[in-house]
Amino acid sequence: MKVLVVGDSFAADWSVKHENCIGWPNLLTQHHQVTNLAQAGVSQFRIYQQLCSVDLAQFDCVIIVHTSPQRVVTRRHPVHADDALHKHADLIFSDIEHHKHTLRGWLDPAVSGAYDYFVYHYDEQFADWVYGSLVNAVYDLCVDVPCITIVTPLVPVSLFQQYDALIIPEEIVKPNSINHMMLQDNHWLCQRILDELNQIKIT
Repeated sequence: MKVLVVGDSFAADWSVKHENCIGWPNLLTQHHQVTNLAQAGVSQFRIYQQLCSVDLAQFDCVIIVHTSPQRVVTRRHPVHADDALHKHADLIFSDIEHHKHTLRGWLDPAVSGAYDYFVYHYDEQFADWVYGSLVNAVYDLCVDVPCITIVTPLVPVSLFQQYDALIIPEEIVKPNSINHMMLQDNHWLCQRILDELNQIKIT
């Protein structure tokens, strides 16, 4: 089966930075032909762009892992642009706040400018509205291809109830692990996905 994966770091191929790291997307390639466009740290708009970048008719299923509504699009991340895993990352306040208090944060106006945007201009209600609109746009693109939706503790689960989503429990999320899970939990998620794929009929 030809499977497309889009999303953020919960779906990205971590082996591009950490050699020999095995996450659920890597495990999935042992069973299906997988094209993985997911990238660590990206906003929902980037996930929408991932879908727009390919001909979805070429795939038998799309796996969509949604990201946080709080990620803000940037042309170039002031900290992570040169990182193999996060080179297409967008802004999120917790990350920018951390780097604001480092030497780089003092010296780089792009970091302090991003920080000031979040403090003085960021509007959560608007961000949530944009996020909801992008979620709808994602599924509008996928209307003719079966989808598997995966939601993480970073996203508002209520938005995805209609999509019968696979939910990653908060208790298994480990921020410094591959795809933010221990190996056994990556195996668990891969098996859940395989079970879902087995129910899809290829025409």
